[in-house]
Amino acid sequence: MTKLPTRVAVALVVLLLGALAVAEHLRLERRLARLESLARELGVAEEHPEALSDLRRAQGRARSALRLARLLLAVELDRGLRPDADEPIDSSLGLARLEAARELAARALDEQPSSWQGWMVLGGARFLELSRRRDPRLASERAYWQEPLERARRLAPAQPEPTRLLAAAHLSEWSRLDDAEREAAVEVIAEALVHPTSFDLLIELWLRVAPSRRAAFALVPQLPERWRSVMTWYQREEDWERWCQARESWLDALEATARERLAAPETDPKVRAEGRTARRILGVVAAMPPSTRLAPWIAEALGRLPAGEAIPPNPGSFGPWLDWALELCALDACPVPPELLRRLAEAAGQLAPVDRVRLALALGDPAEAARLAERHRAEDPEGWRSYRELTRAASELAQPGTRWPPPGWRRRVGVHRLGPIATAAGSGLEVTIDQAPGAPGAVVARWDGAEAGCHPVVSGGRLTLALPIPAGTHLLELIADARLGPAEVRLRTESREAPR
Repeated sequence: MTKLPTRVAVALVVLLLGALAVAEHLRLERRLARLESLARELGVAEEHPEALSDLRRAQGRARSALRLARLLLAVELDRGLRPDADEPIDSSLGLARLEAARELAARALDEQPSSWQGWMVLGGARFLELSRRRDPRLASERAYWQEPLERARRLAPAQPEPTRLLAAAHLSEWSRLDDAEREAAVEVIAEALVHPTSFDLLIELWLRVAPSRRAAFALVPQLPERWRSVMTWYQREEDWERWCQARESWLDALEATARERLAAPETDPKVRAEGRTARRILGVVAAMPPSTRLAPWIAEALGRLPAGEAIPPNPGSFGPWLDWALELCALDACPVPPELLRRLAEAAGQLAPVDRVRLALALGDPAEAARLAERHRAEDPEGWRSYRELTRAASELAQPGTRWPPPGWRRRVGVHRLGPIATAAGSGLEVTIDQAPGAPGAVVARWDGAEAGCHPVVSGGRLTLALPIPAGTHLLELIADARLGPAEVRLRTESREAPR
């Protein structure tokens, strides 16, 4: 047998490899053309014009098919996990998309059996297709759709999407789950809610189906922004009792975050030298609502700022704190020392004339307060009146009372104030509500700067605050929006509460 010269053999190999490459390229082009045609046929090419270029950027046939499958599933997920009873989702196009996603994912898995995305799309498409068809196998053959999602979770434990999709499926099927299945589903839901995007997408579903308030709250990560989302949902639902309960958890999360930030050492010398650590701490505590409970964190953060370092003004956050502090200073109960009060005023930014007067009084400079008040007397009548009120001698206050009519209320920055008022000793207050925020709504009460609870209220109702009241000068504050209309306030005494 005659041997081919080496150079000829090499040339033949090169030609053969080139032919194979051309053939593979042609096969890939034909497959891409079919995928592009499918994308147009199913309407996703028009809705997502970037889809066709994405298909071509994908490396390999399996990845191109999987990319289109993911898009088809995502489009249908955006339309909802379960069909609405009154407005059924168009089944023809939606089911065609889900069937195509399922088949494309299965083909991709034939080539890449360890693809977590392939298993996720397969399980998600199976679930959604059965749900749209109202197929009883959705409940009777859960492994058909659940096992692919579980496999995706095992293959990619750090990826949030498979867990998110499985949790969403459990939540949409919650009413059909037995106790054991719900217990297993809760573990998946809890894992999903840790991820910020998953939390935003799933928290409302979880709050709707959770068997109790305790169970619902147990899965919420202890971060202030997560609890704000929970509060927002309860506000939309007008569930003011649970809104108040969520608000208490939000306060706990704020404290925990501040404690963690204050305790954490700053290891970056550049950050430490520039004072950015303290400013970052300020960013946390600035979200706190004013109260004596949270004031130590504000004082700690302000106290950590290097002497002489300018504070970027943040009126929206620190303005309410300064307003709260100055009210207490008028009662000779300043919650922070003078130096920190100055820094708080700096953080609050440009002060109104009335606040400059109040600040001078709080810092023990009545002469400066009088000068400022006189200078602004014409341009700021409110400041003048506030100056006159705040500089009254204690003897000029009314005799200790037990009832205060509506005209005594002042309103500023969403805070309704009654005081300073002289009271006899009592066991609480009763506030008549002429107009409730949101009708009904909720208000947060403060007594002498300390929170006295969050309370659902209704128009024409009565807010009862049970708290020990010593005889003396006090301040009552109700925090709500401008629609709140507090009216008469009465002091509760032992004699009034005793049985007749």
